[in-house]
Amino acid sequence: MILDAVGPRLSFAAWAPMERNQWIAESLEVVRPLLKAPLPTPAPDAPGAFAFSDPERVQRILNAAGWRDVECELWEGPLGLPAKMPEETPEEIARFLSAIGPAGRIATKQGVDPDAVVNALAERYRANLERDGELVVQGASWIVTARG
Repeated sequence: MILDAVGPRLSFAAWAPMERNQWIAESLEVVRPLLKAPLPTPAPDAPGAFAFSDPERVQRILNAAGWRDVECELWEGPLGLPAKMPEETPEEIARFLSAIGPAGRIATKQGVDPDAVVNALAERYRANLERDGELVVQGASWIVTARG
């Protein structure tokens, strides 16, 4: 938060919906055949990385907290995933993304072998790396600003 002569200002970035983030959508697509049950549909107000993916919800929360002039501007563009260093293999990238993303969490809850998840993701990433020389996916975030 920044304080200035016109009052406090707030700005932050929040992930846009999962389906607008290729790194999530792809990982779920790759893991789907390994799952023992259908992918669960997350509740729209569930806590987690995508809790603020609905800009109307963000505006309601911030307005209720006393913020005004709330704006949510969509940013979409390339995200370079941690593949810039030669020692980072597709398996290491897959292990990292399965640890932070929903695909690995869902697979673990369903008793799927974590190594099977990493291997499936690594295979997808290896194809991208061989084609492009780096792993770049499309991502989307909301840039949220407000005044107090």
